[in-house]
Amino acid sequence: MGQISGRAVALAALCLGAASGGSGSAPRPVRATVGRATLELRQVTWERSARVRPGSAERPAALLRDEATARFRFALGARSGDELARYVEPASRFRAVDDAGRRHDAITARMTHSLTGVFLEIVVAGQRPQTGALRQLKGGLRAYPRARRIRFHIPWLKDETPVQARYGGAVTTLTRFRLVGDDSTLWVRFRPPPGFAAPRLHGGLPFTARAYEVNGNLVNNGGITEIRQTRAGAEPEYRFYAPKMRRTPSRLQVEMSFVAGRPAVQAFSIGPLPLPAGRE
Repeated sequence: MGQISGRAVALAALCLGAASGGSGSAPRPVRATVGRATLELRQVTWERSARVRPGSAERPAALLRDEATARFRFALGARSGDELARYVEPASRFRAVDDAGRRHDAITARMTHSLTGVFLEIVVAGQRPQTGALRQLKGGLRAYPRARRIRFHIPWLKDETPVQARYGGAVTTLTRFRLVGDDSTLWVRFRPPPGFAAPRLHGGLPFTARAYEVNGNLVNNGGITEIRQTRAGAEPEYRFYAPKMRRTPSRLQVEMSFVAGRPAVQAFSIGPLPLPAGRE
């Protein structure tokens, strides 16, 4: 299926789940260790694109560029939530070698926290469409010596603010809220446990948040669609945006990471990583 935009045409796109296999057999998991944690390949997305010069009576059409981009999604796991919380974001340098021995450094990486876990997403651009696999992918994650993962239960929309709750030596404060029509916004401040701090990150935030009813059910599948930091320092503050809530939750549950010490890069090497070359 192609789509032409100006002089560019998309030739093929294909998504593969890591659990899908051929001939009735499941493929071997692709895993690697990074420090005391593990990486496991969960999904590969492969896109092929080309730039063509349209043909005319005077000259034939010409293929000016033909390349592919692979997106890998890895699940990050560890024996405990505190151990997993040590790994906060990717290091700055990633390198890959494909099955023809070509090196690639047009690579971007980011970590995401979701309701289902912590994931590392890596994009490798500028590949030949015929590339069948990345022989090796090298990179690293920034990890702190110590970390704590704390779950907060914050009362939702009380009549008076601020409202405080204490867990594991940490303090969280609902400083204010706004309810305009169907949109709810909460501002929450966090005081880390003694000896810990909120990690300083260049990318995503190190926590998840979801809204619950009094009976323990999620509201709007968690309800929170956007989290932004509104204040830095020793007690950072974050804004939680929850649009179109069908009913008022009883609490906001936040799982947040706090760290201690200076981060160091934990290197890893993983591969081979198969690609669907030739499948259009």
